[in-house]
Amino acid sequence: MKSLSDLKREDLAAEKIVKALRKYNLLDRTDIIAFSINACLAFKKLMPDGRIFYLNGDLAPRSIKNYSMSVLRKNPKWVEQAHKEGLEVNVWTVDTEEDMRYFIDLGVDYITTDYPERLQALLK
Repeated sequence: MKSLSDLKREDLAAEKIVKALRKYNLLDRTDIIAFSINACLAFKKLMPDGRIFYLNGDLAPRSIKNYSMSVLRKNPKWVEQAHKEGLEVNVWTVDTEEDMRYFIDLGVDYITTDYPERLQALLK
């Protein structure tokens, strides 16, 4: 979900999204991603057991577990810190083979990419 200028609208959007996911029985097969911490918190209230990821990259591992490439390149120790907190780390959007190798070696748990076949070949 993209950030909205009005936090109440974000809350309403989260409600509508969760309602649609419930209607089509997709809650257990959907990960929620958002650039707004407010939206993430709204989703968390609506689906406490859901997989919800904050994408803005301005909070340390204790607060969050999903990072852009540039944030993790600047803070590679965050992966280890997150793992010590029992968190998994997802990095996005990783599209070059060089970047994929870097983040595999860094030990991230998930890599979001526009080229999954390239990543799968590297993982083999």
